[in-house]
Amino acid sequence: MTALVAFLGSRPGVCAGLLAFAGAAGQLRSVMAAKDAALAAPVADILREGIQAGQFSAGEPGDAANAILGAAMIATLARWDRGEDSTSPAFQQALTDQIVRSVLPT
Repeated sequence: MTALVAFLGSRPGVCAGLLAFAGAAGQLRSVMAAKDAALAAPVADILREGIQAGQFSAGEPGDAANAILGAAMIATLARWDRGEDSTSPAFQQALTDQIVRSVLPT
């Protein structure tokens, strides 16, 4: 999660691009496939392993991975849009902590 948040934080334009292109007519499937291959599939794999080990409680790993990516992208993009530093270690740690808490067993 730390690496994902750092990657997106240093590239807020990627967040904007993924969100913008996702709504483009006729492009959703190809955009989602690229996002899945590069970002969601590795997160889903981590979640799947964590669920099997009893470390995470996340429902269907693919859906949870997309929820995590959405949260990370929106938080990063909103911070960047406000003119705040999306590479701030404090911001990235807080976002990482929030994301991890979302998949911990209750």
